[in-house]
Amino acid sequence: MLLTPSQTKRFWREWSVACHVQGWDKAHSWTGAQIDAERKALLQRAGFTSLTQVDHTKGFDKVLAELALLSRPDSLAPQLRAQDQPRIRLTWKIKHSLQEYGLSTEYWQTIARDRWGTTDLDQLTLDQLEQLRNTLASRAAAEHTVAKSARDRAKRQASLAPRPSTLNRVHFGSKDLEPLHPNKDPRQPDQATEPEVETLEPVYCEDENPF
Repeated sequence: MLLTPSQTKRFWREWSVACHVQGWDKAHSWTGAQIDAERKALLQRAGFTSLTQVDHTKGFDKVLAELALLSRPDSLAPQLRAQDQPRIRLTWKIKHSLQEYGLSTEYWQTIARDRWGTTDLDQLTLDQLEQLRNTLASRAAAEHTVAKSARDRAKRQASLAPRPSTLNRVHFGSKDLEPLHPNKDPRQPDQATEPEVETLEPVYCEDENPF
């Protein structure tokens, strides 16, 4: 499924309305197979063979246009709105750039002012709106890549920091007790202190009693 969850819910909601308006429901003695056939015909008119193939941008706009023709065939308002759906979608994404791309309102306004001399999105053409949307998406992706690289570099540096070896750590209860010199160089000889030897006073034997 290429559509977002909210787009999928909207399709089924508007499809239900279209079926009711056209009389394609069980209340008018329609079978499930007939209703499925009409839905497949609608998707084919939009250029798709299945709802799972509909993309969430221009493809979904085409499907909405077909639904508008069925739900209110005598009114031009839904059809005009469906035709203007690409502009509505692009404008919404740009105005909600903080939510969509993590970029502030001032960010896209600066780009629009530098390129086209205005921050009024209604004055921009559809192509200009697409350029602005694509610029925001690419810059957000670039900033995400830079931030991810910084986090990975910090993790590598943290992993290379000297830490006591496992053999030199003593686990006691819930605490790790570290020796004074946890990473002793094995090439250096032990500098153990020799035990003190008790010094005895010399004993001299008397001549008359050599034993």
